[in-house]
Amino acid sequence: MLKIKYRELAEADLDAIFESVVMDYPTQAFEYIDKLQQTIQLLSTNPYLGVECHTKNIDSDCRVLIFQNYLIIYEMTEESIIVARILNTRVDYQNSDFEM
Repeated sequence: MLKIKYRELAEADLDAIFESVVMDYPTQAFEYIDKLQQTIQLLSTNPYLGVECHTKNIDSDCRVLIFQNYLIIYEMTEESIIVARILNTRVDYQNSDFEM
C-alpha cells in the first residue's frame, strides 16, 4: 500500500473546495470532502486508477482521477502517491499555466 501525500497547492485546493461546498450545502460539506478523500485514498492500493495526464492535455508526467466535478492530479513514486492539485473541471487548465 502506497502512502498518500498532498502538496501545499492540493491542500489549498481542498480548503477552497470545502469553502465552496459549505456556502451552498453547509450540512453536507464535511461529508463531501470525506468522500473526496476516500476516493483519493483508493489510489494507495490502485495507483493506476486514473488516466495519464496527456489524455487530459496536461503536459506533465502525472495521472488524473475524476471525482464528480473535480480532477485529482497526482504523481506516483515507488512508495507514495503525491496529490499535486484538485481542480474543478470548469477550470481552463489546458489553456492556462496552472501550478503543480
